[in-house]
Amino acid sequence: MYDWQKEYKLVQHTPLIHFQHSEPHACLRATEVKPKLDRFLIEQLEKDDRFGDGRWKKWFVGDGSQQSFDYMMRITPNSEQVERTHSIERAIARAEHRPPNANLHEIHKNYFGNMASGNNIQDIIRETFKESLFYKDGLTLTIRCFIPELLTFIDEHIRGFFMMHNFGTRQRKGFGSFTVDISTKPNEPKGFDLVGKYCPNAYYCKLDGNVNADALLDAVWVISAFLRSGFNRGEGNYVRGFVFRYFQREKNPLANDKAFVKQQVLHNVYNEATRGEHLHPYGNNVRYRYVRGLLGTNENSRFCRAPRGGTREDRTVHNIYIHSAEGVERFPSPLLFKPIGKFVFILPQKMPDEIFGSEFYILEKNQEEKYDSKATSDQKLNYLKQECKNRMIKTPTAEELAPGAKSGDEALKMFLDAFTKDFNDKTSDKGGGYGIDDLTSRDVFPAKYLRLRPVLRT
Repeated sequence: MYDWQKEYKLVQHTPLIHFQHSEPHACLRATEVKPKLDRFLIEQLEKDDRFGDGRWKKWFVGDGSQQSFDYMMRITPNSEQVERTHSIERAIARAEHRPPNANLHEIHKNYFGNMASGNNIQDIIRETFKESLFYKDGLTLTIRCFIPELLTFIDEHIRGFFMMHNFGTRQRKGFGSFTVDISTKPNEPKGFDLVGKYCPNAYYCKLDGNVNADALLDAVWVISAFLRSGFNRGEGNYVRGFVFRYFQREKNPLANDKAFVKQQVLHNVYNEATRGEHLHPYGNNVRYRYVRGLLGTNENSRFCRAPRGGTREDRTVHNIYIHSAEGVERFPSPLLFKPIGKFVFILPQKMPDEIFGSEFYILEKNQEEKYDSKATSDQKLNYLKQECKNRMIKTPTAEELAPGAKSGDEALKMFLDAFTKDFNDKTSDKGGGYGIDDLTSRDVFPAKYLRLRPVLRT
């Protein structure tokens, strides 16, 4: 090994959803890894007293305006054997033969969500699905750098970097998880040490028995479902997402974005269907908030309404579209799920200040078409503010998320603490009159034995 080169074996834990999955040599891309590594290194350098003189800023390529460090990276498979774990053909076959009361979660819980239903399943799959790649023999990362101090610093933090990041599509949901192999270096810090160092507010759960990638992703899905969306698998298997229940804890609770859509956006549909019944208990003094927006914003969503006495097959699907007035249209989830071995770590990310109290507009299809017809971003914004005033909803403030919190990050920690307590309580009502132990759907089975714990105990 040359003094200016280092090699690391990468262990793959979950499938990588690759945007060029059909290419014969598709692999973890250096063009994705290097910019993330550069940003991570800058964060560590800014906190490191050894480099308080700023000399590290001379390690950038060129004039430093791109903040790209001067080293080369190459990633290669250790063998040509790659498992294409979820093919398009398999996805379609499983969709066509799914049970009548199932949905696309039966195909791939963390990939599809609720993107497709009814007769358009095949089209949605063909348009959106990407195969996932899994290299059982791992990958080799080669870094060549002629700045000794920079190469040493990379070596110091490369294990922490891979512990804190996933790659490819759906990376926040646990796909594309890699770590640096330390099996031949017993003195290197282990996973818990790395998480404790780089993300002290993290949580984890441990799976029992023989664990594979599917089991890890199933655990991610069930935790995410209890946290954000909830799920409905028929009689006795209804759970409201914790984020909805959390904001009803106060004497003066907040109504959520689902209630807002039903009352303010699709009010004709829902009011007629419920014969004028109120859909929220707050009367006319209601405060709506886009509560799910704090856990990641969407561009669109789907609301399904079955007629009174009807079945799932009779339901009507209503598409709605979500736009930001403040440039945070694609705010990602502040939680990254990191599956490794028998563990799933929940790694809180930094909460940007602009996500709190931010304005969003929720539109129906006809309004979305008018919005799209506007030529400039200013015209689009004017249309939202002038023509869609009654479709505006804000995300909660940091104070609304966690009263007394001194920062957005602290508010997120307090929220996660509350969720952990709720998830670990397997007997209390989760919004449908049932505790976790009472649920019978096979989708929820992992929740019965998973237990969340803080990585660092205080």
